[in-house]
Amino acid sequence: MAAMFMTKSVFFSLSKSFPQTSSSSVSLMSSRKVSRISFSAVSNYNYNEGRDPVDRAETMKEKAKEGTESAKETNKDYANDTKEKAKEYAQGVKGKTEEAAGTAESLGEKAKQTVQGVLGAAKETTQKIKETVVGKDGEVYRDKKK
Repeated sequence: MAAMFMTKSVFFSLSKSFPQTSSSSVSLMSSRKVSRISFSAVSNYNYNEGRDPVDRAETMKEKAKEGTESAKETNKDYANDTKEKAKEYAQGVKGKTEEAAGTAESLGEKAKQTVQGVLGAAKETTQKIKETVVGKDGEVYRDKKK
């Protein structure tokens, strides 16, 4: 039925593509020969003619089994790829974490050195103030108002 529809639509569109004349006495259809081609439906042909139903069932069973095995292999491949990508990502995160820990440790050391420097400077300043107030010899400055 679809073949007949397609044939009719092709002939109809083909006839529209020719130039139309204004003369009604001249017709393009009259100058053509009638085609003797017949279109038969494709569904009349049985592709499985002469095959045993058991053979067909076995063939379908084998194809289904092959399809299942192929799907398993594909899934294994995807799983392995995903696993490898996860490992690579984990290694990258581990490296970044170690780098951050090293940076934090370095900052801790610098902070410790800074605190020690400030403590040393505070001790020196305290010593200078003490020397100024008490004196270098250890004598306390007293007013001589007597």
